[in-house]
Amino acid sequence: MSQLSAGGNPNAANATIPATPAAVIALGGTFKQSVPGTTGGHSEWVDGKVHETGFTTVFTPNTRVLYNSAGVEYDVDLITASESNAANQFTYAAVTSRSHHAGVVNSLLLDGAVRTISGNINLTIWRGLATRAGSEVISDY
Repeated sequence: MSQLSAGGNPNAANATIPATPAAVIALGGTFKQSVPGTTGGHSEWVDGKVHETGFTTVFTPNTRVLYNSAGVEYDVDLITASESNAANQFTYAAVTSRSHHAGVVNSLLLDGAVRTISGNINLTIWRGLATRAGSEVISDY
């Protein structure tokens, strides 16, 4: 997956979650185009960093975050600082859960169950599913 990195970093605990893909793009950063078969994006899974193995619940599944580079639009993720950064900044990320299945993603839950989740899931429920001990009441999804 192509990404923006090292851009504007709201380097504080409990920073506001961007409300739109445009707000993510406005944070800027260095554009890195992922090329299939090379390192970068989700292809470096062995490192275990969020942009390589996981996702965030900033947006519902399959939300497109479009970045224009030289007249070409790319669907990007945002990682403002590497998890191993020397400056000890917070890592601020918007990594969308994506799938090749139209309108859905398959998600592994911590109890080992795999669920098919619609891209139309309510954002509050989607975020609630991703928290631990957040006291959210999760309805059927």
